[in-house]
Amino acid sequence: MIFYFFTFLVILLCERATEIASKRVFRGYICEIEREEEKLFELEELSILALVMGEKDAYRGFQQMMSEIYGKVFFRRLAFFTPLFFLILSPYLVFVELSGIGSSSTVVAIAILYFSFRLIAGFIRQNYELWRTQRELSQKISADQGSP
Repeated sequence: MIFYFFTFLVILLCERATEIASKRVFRGYICEIEREEEKLFELEELSILALVMGEKDAYRGFQQMMSEIYGKVFFRRLAFFTPLFFLILSPYLVFVELSGIGSSSTVVAIAILYFSFRLIAGFIRQNYELWRTQRELSQKISADQGSP
């Protein structure tokens, strides 16, 4: 049980080390990804506004543009951060294998489960925020249309 807890702790530390290393070493690349994410956020706001206003064609257009940008951002992050993370995790993998306290495949499985859970939780949170924003805008527009 202690092995699993310690492994989870090491995964969290490696994730944080990956963020720090990537920001220091690959600053330009990270800034480019962040600019794309800002565009994505702006398009998300515009698509919500179009949906609330009943402009289905505009909504579909914004969603298509978001899909293109999201694909680039997602795969860039995946291609960049995953190898860097496992590179930083590799000394622990070697330590676990050589010491005999566990299996490196168990460590990798825990890391994959952690990132899968985090991805799903982020997706649920993002959809909830989208729904809440849409509902608030819809209520605000309804209230503005009802007042003289």
